[in-house]
Amino acid sequence: MNHKLNTKAFTLLEMLLVIAIIAILAGIVIVAINPGRQLAQARNAQRWSDIRSLHSAVQQFYIDNKEWPADLETVTSLTEICNTGTATSGHSIDCTIDSLIDLSELVPEYLPAIPTDPQVTASLPFVNTVYAQSATGTGYEIAIDPNTQMVMLTAPNSTEYDLPLIKIGVIDSNNTIAIDETFPAGSGFNAGVTSIAQQSDGKLIVAGSFTEYNGEAAAGIIRLNLDGTRDTSFITGTGLILHHLKLQYNQMGKY
Repeated sequence: MNHKLNTKAFTLLEMLLVIAIIAILAGIVIVAINPGRQLAQARNAQRWSDIRSLHSAVQQFYIDNKEWPADLETVTSLTEICNTGTATSGHSIDCTIDSLIDLSELVPEYLPAIPTDPQVTASLPFVNTVYAQSATGTGYEIAIDPNTQMVMLTAPNSTEYDLPLIKIGVIDSNNTIAIDETFPAGSGFNAGVTSIAQQSDGKLIVAGSFTEYNGEAAAGIIRLNLDGTRDTSFITGTGLILHHLKLQYNQMGKY
């Protein structure tokens, strides 16, 4: 006995319709996920890590030597850092061609190598100058604020996909140093500061020979909020006896 199966195949029109729907849904998913922006955010995480490392290294160099690295001493406008990599002082890399800042004095005691922007070619000589201002640049800029003598750092490439500029210090929308008129300087510390460490949330741990901050008792160590006010949740007990300490903040949130 013969049985005839009653099956119905997709028509060409139906197949084209399914493919079109899949393509539309895929496009919506790609737009929603925005992989390009996610990659940019991942690069910015590296940039934050890099400029924080540079900031800590330069500050500690000043604390130890009572002076800035020689090439940074008179730099008061944001200038790109030279990529000297793991080279130390006396290297043969010419940073003067494009007036770059040579921070090789920081290697290896304060940094294992001078970091470069994630989008800058890692080897010398550079061929990718889209993300660096010169053939031997790092893509990171540094200066000493002439108003406060604080270290200023910025990662100009961090604004891709309209992400905010990564910076340390008061830098305006034109990527130049600006004065924060709202910062409550007060009377500050009544004696010397010997070490500063920045937490991942931006707060500062400050140690030194001071006994007061803005007129209030502070026995050699204190934590400051982002606006310069004292963080009263930071309990120091009787404070420090030894003031010549190097503060270092680790990933576990300890010192």
